[in-house]
Order: sequence, then C-alpha cells, then structure tokens
Amino acid sequence: MGLRAYIQKNNKVIYRVMIGVACLLLIAATYQYYEIKDLMKSSVLGNYEVVKKYCGSYRTSSFIEVIYDLGIKKIEMGETRCELLKTGDTIELYFNSEKGMLFRTDQDEIYKRTIYLFGVIVLLALIPWTKMRDYVLR
Repeated sequence: MGLRAYIQKNNKVIYRVMIGVACLLLIAATYQYYEIKDLMKSSVLGNYEVVKKYCGSYRTSSFIEVIYDLGIKKIEMGETRCELLKTGDTIELYFNSEKGMLFRTDQDEIYKRTIYLFGVIVLLALIPWTKMRDYVLR
C-alpha cells in the first residue's frame, strides 16, 4: 500500500491527529503567555549594555549578549532588531531575580501572536469544508 492510498484510507484519523496537535500547541502557547506575564509582574525593568551581537540569516538565530549582575547573558531576537543594535548600546530588559532570568520587554507579544496563529489554525480545521462545498454546489 502506497502513501497516497494510506492517507486516503486514514484521512479522518490523520485529520483528528493534526487538530489534536494544533490544540496542544495552542494550550502550550497560552500557558507560556500567562507564565511570562506573571514573571513580568515580579521582575524589574532595567537597561543593560550590549557587549556582543550576532545577527544571523533567517536560518540561524540572532542574539545579543548583555552584561548583568551575574555575568553575561545571551538574549535571542529577530534579525532586523538585532541589526539595529550596536555594541555598546543599552537595551531595556526585564530581570527576574528569583529565576535569574533576563528577557525582552515584548516577550509576551511573541506568545500572543503564537496564540492567535494556532487559534486560527484550530478554527479553520474545525470548519466542515466538505459539507460547505456540497451545500454551495447543490
């Protein structure tokens, strides 16, 4: 049995698994969003000096290194934002002393966009497209 025949035979099972995975990713992104919001509430906003930066292409990650109380910390960020920063610039970051974490001020927005993306995917997957097609073509 070829792959095409297997997919046609198990179409509903594969479809349900894909919806389940999308739902799990939506739940994980929502959990991360609320976790980072709680961390932001208990964190201190501060300015940190950029000591090194690496702005990679779209296939590699871009990051900067900043000096903070406990040493040097690597912070990931997008390529375009990375290129705007220069060594010696200061960047505003949150510092959580309980976890020893530095994170970006827009970290919650990243998770919010992820929630929207997976939410739309789940909603589109739940629409009965074949029933709508049959109704329209009547």
